[in-house]
Amino acid sequence: MKLCIETINLTNADDLFAHTEQQLRPALILLERHVKSLTVQLEDVSGPKVGPSRGGVDKRCVMVVVPHTGTPMIFDDVHADVRQVLALTMRHLKRWIDARELQRLARPALGPCVGG
Repeated sequence: MKLCIETINLTNADDLFAHTEQQLRPALILLERHVKSLTVQLEDVSGPKVGPSRGGVDKRCVMVVVPHTGTPMIFDDVHADVRQVLALTMRHLKRWIDARELQRLARPALGPCVGG
């Protein structure tokens, strides 16, 4: 599986890259066999900060999950804090993973009928 983490207009890109990778690790284990690629884009939509922070809900996290089969999923969230927006988007990703797992478990097993 291909993993791509991008940061745009964020000053602490190296720290965010490491933090994002660490937060994604459990999801990557579950997704590895089913997903071709996962792209995470963290962005300060109002641009890099110069001087005191202006505040506001201007941090964005977009995750694009491309499965081997089926339609790509896009998770897109905004928050005032970049780590919080990552956590929010991770929760949405986890719900999607859990739903896919439930669908897989709910499928009837194929094979010969046994019993009478």
